[in-house]
Amino acid sequence: MDKAVVLALPLVPKPIVGFFSKRYIAGSTRDDAFRVVHELGREGAMATLDILGEFISSLDQADANTRAYVDLVQQVAAQRLAEANVSVKLTALGLLLDRARCLSNMRALVRAAAETNGFVRIDMEDAQCTDATLAIYRTLRAEFPGRVGVVLQARLRRTMDDIDAVTDEPANFRLCKGIYLEPRAIAGRRAAVVAQREQRGDPRRETGVNEHAQLHPRDADAAVTAGEFVPADGIDASPRRET
Repeated sequence: MDKAVVLALPLVPKPIVGFFSKRYIAGSTRDDAFRVVHELGREGAMATLDILGEFISSLDQADANTRAYVDLVQQVAAQRLAEANVSVKLTALGLLLDRARCLSNMRALVRAAAETNGFVRIDMEDAQCTDATLAIYRTLRAEFPGRVGVVLQARLRRTMDDIDAVTDEPANFRLCKGIYLEPRAIAGRRAAVVAQREQRGDPRRETGVNEHAQLHPRDADAAVTAGEFVPADGIDASPRRET
């Protein structure tokens, strides 16, 4: 059913897609996004901003996306959006076209964040990107401590091992459910992190959804199954600016 929905989406008229997606997308301009971030801030919420457009076919597009992201980081600082950071998919910066160029682009972005006391979250994409994404994260974590984080997907069977690997040093990562339709050999419908922890009888990590689940640990398993998870140990908790 999920696959059928994905395949059918390009055939759905854009106004209909817009109607159902508007609660998830702040708008079509940067000003729209900043307006929503300010509104959320007044409600006590934190936010992460990204620029849609990861499906690129040239390095010129990757470089243009990088410039747009650097400008966004600088504008977040100029707007004094203290409770907002920026998230990015590495394919938007050229990951599948030229990994070295992608690293260079991402380095420029994280450097801009460091210069403005900001933070960049690397989103995780489909399984073909996982190893390269984690490699770039580790490189930039060493170069810009406390300024870059990554996302891991709870549905992937490899994720428990990835958590062990990235936390060999202080790590800032967010655990989400994962929306990509991956083969059952590498992913399950139930959050694999929960299943593996149960199978291993592993008590080492009580997990939590941001501050709420750290305060209410009994919500942990329910929340990780739904996604949007952050393990409570092995994390560099600063800066903690994310929905």
